[in-house]
This record gives sequence, C-alpha cells and structure tokens, in this order.
Amino acid sequence: MKGKVLLPLFMGALFLVGCGNQSITVTKNDVLEVAQDDANVTKEDCSDVSVKKGVDYYTVKFTTSKGSYSYKIGFNGHIQSRSYNKSVSGKTSKSETKKTEQKTSSKSFDEKQQAAIDAVLSNMALSRSDVTDVQCTLNEDGSQYTVTMTNNGTPIQAVVDANTNAVTSTIVGQ
Repeated sequence: MKGKVLLPLFMGALFLVGCGNQSITVTKNDVLEVAQDDANVTKEDCSDVSVKKGVDYYTVKFTTSKGSYSYKIGFNGHIQSRSYNKSVSGKTSKSETKKTEQKTSSKSFDEKQQAAIDAVLSNMALSRSDVTDVQCTLNEDGSQYTVTMTNNGTPIQAVVDANTNAVTSTIVGQ
C-alpha cells in the first residue's frame, strides 16, 4: 500500500521538475517584436533597425517618425530598460542655445547616489561632461533613485534600483 501511494507522488514530482527545466529561447526577431510592441509601432514604421546580441541582453534600436527608440531586452524576452528620443524635425531647439549658457553644477553626491548617476550615464553611453543639471533623489521606501539630467538641452529621467544600480527605466525628451 505504501508503495502505491509513493509512486504517484514520485511521478508527480518528476513531472514538475521536468517542467521547470525548460528554458525560454528568444531570437533577434522576437526581441525586435517585443520592442516594437512596447513602442506601439509596426515593422513598416521603423527604419535604421539594429538588433545586437550582448553578454546578458539584446540591444534593439530603431527610428520612427515619432523619434528613436533604444531597448535592452533580456534573453528571457523581458525589457530591462528602454529610452526614447522624441523627434523634433525642422526646428532649431531653443534648449540647444540655452545649453551653451548653462554652467555645470558642482553639486556633490554621496557614494550611492554617484553610483546611480554613473549607471545612468553608462546606460546612455554618456560621460559626466556631456550632461548638466544632474539631480539624484531616493524614493520614500529607499528602493529606487530617480536621476534627472540634461544632455544637449534634452531632459533625461531614469529610475535606478538602489540595491543593484540597475537602470529600470529611462525617459528621454519629455
């Protein structure tokens, strides 16, 4: 009797373990589709499409009439970060002129704030000299930093995980 009860339990456990070992494999086409769905655009709307496989994620970049998009998408298909540069066609931006008049602030940040700022700069492929008006604030529960800065007159806002310094979202130009 004891063997008859244990056998179905053992088989059920093997089944569950087998289901858990399946890995998800995403392709370059899959991550491009994820990014386009997130941006609410179609293949036809996109130009200058680039999908590159990195060590831990795919980098997806494309341009539309609305602006340019950049995504980091994990091998599991989840979006790790995104940025959007709004297209301003045919206009000379007043903020470009304003940028030359601005002075870089020399505000000091603590070590953890600086690490969050450095994570955003790295994520955006910028250096400290490329940005002005840098601000970094910790949210109420201490889990995330909000980093804001300006690059060539374009505002950048990013959210950074306070524990891992992973950039969880980036908004450019809004």
